[in-house]
Amino acid sequence: MYGLNFPYGIVVTPDKSTVYVTNYGNNTVSVINTTNNTAYATIPVGNYPYGVAVASNGSTVYVANFVDNTVSVINTSTNNITATVNTVLLQKLQNKHVNL
Repeated sequence: MYGLNFPYGIVVTPDKSTVYVTNYGNNTVSVINTTNNTAYATIPVGNYPYGVAVASNGSTVYVANFVDNTVSVINTSTNNITATVNTVLLQKLQNKHVNL
């Protein structure tokens, strides 16, 4: 998308040390240190990352990938993807041409 990130979703970890930002335009998540406001990691995720949430204990971030109908699961200790979850129900509904 024209080489732009289009930051869209944002979540702050419970300890307020880290911010995760979905970049809708380049299919990544930026990881920002709140102490110095510096992005220190970029995590590739699914197509068109949209929403983002963090577990209450701060150990996991969940990213909804709009086009893929998947959720990327990120371990916040390593900033690695630990799983990609298919949202099967939504895919089945779309295959049956049900309007949501």
